[in-house]
Amino acid sequence: MVTLAIIGAGLRGMSYARRALESGMARVVAVAEPDPERRRSMAAAHDVPAENVFADWRDLLARDRLADAAVISTQDSMHTEPAVRAADLGYHLLLEKPMAQSEEEAAAIAAAADRNDVLLAVCHVMRYTPYTIRLRELIAEGRIGEVMNIQHLEQVGWWHQAHSFVRGNWRSEEGSGPMLMTKACPRPRLDHPCQGRAARAGVLVRQSGALPGREPARRRGGALRGVPGGVHLPVLCQAHLPRLPR
Repeated sequence: MVTLAIIGAGLRGMSYARRALESGMARVVAVAEPDPERRRSMAAAHDVPAENVFADWRDLLARDRLADAAVISTQDSMHTEPAVRAADLGYHLLLEKPMAQSEEEAAAIAAAADRNDVLLAVCHVMRYTPYTIRLRELIAEGRIGEVMNIQHLEQVGWWHQAHSFVRGNWRSEEGSGPMLMTKACPRPRLDHPCQGRAARAGVLVRQSGALPGREPARRRGGALRGVPGGVHLPVLCQAHLPRLPR
C-alpha cells in the first residue's frame, strides 16, 4: 500500500486523502497544515501519529522521508518550494493544479523530479472523468466525424465566482494563478485524439470575460464599501456568505 504525506489539508488535500483511504490503495501517514482545526481533522480521520503532524511543511520535510509520496495541495503561490524539497528527499509527487505560477517555477519542479527520478503528476482530475474519457473515445473513433473546432465553456457558479475569484484566495494573480490557468487547464484536453484539421492546424486558446457587476463605478447609492467589523447586517444579497449552500 502506498503511503502519503499531505502538505496542505484544505479542501483538495482532504479530498485526495479521503479518496486514497476509500480506494484501499493508499493511506496517509503524515500531514502538514497551518490551520489547527484542519490539521486536527486530517490527523484524526487518518489516524496519523502525533509525531507526524506538523503546522509547517518545512518541519515535515526537515525529517527523513516519511512516506512514499507527497501530495502538495497548498495555495497556488506555495507549490514550488515544497515540491522541489520533497522531490529532493525522494518523494513521488502529486501536485495540485495549477502546477506553478510561472514557467520558471514549473521548470524547477520538473527538473527536481527528473534529477531525483521520482514520479510527478499534476491533479488535472477532470481529464479522467468517465464522461471525458467517453467523449475522447468518440472523437478518436470518428463517430462524430472530422473535428474542425472545439469550444469549451467553463461555467463558474455565482457563489464560486464571488467567494473565490472576487474576494477569495484567487482574487488576484499576485497570490494565485490567472483564472484561465486555474479553471481551464484541468478541463478535458480533447485536442490529442483529434485527427482532423483542428489537430493539424494546432490549438488556439483564448480567454474572454469581465466583472461588470463588481466594478466600483456600479456601486449603488447607499451600498457599503465593506462590512464593519463585528456588525451584523440583514443583507439580502444572494452572495452574502451565510446564505450560501454548505
